[in-house]
Amino acid sequence: MRTKKISKMGLEACESLKRAVRKEIEKKALLGQHVIIRRNGKTCRVTASSLLKKK
Repeated sequence: MRTKKISKMGLEACESLKRAVRKEIEKKALLGQHVIIRRNGKTCRVTASSLLKKK
């Protein structure tokens, strides 16, 4: 089985995407809104602030 190495550019893109998503979740938390996520293969609606507390 071959494993693929992730390029530096790929890692930077992944980190950038993580930062963008976190920023949006923080905005929604300030507004008291919900977010839609997938948990155990099912779609769930949770408060944005509860997602931030888990980390």
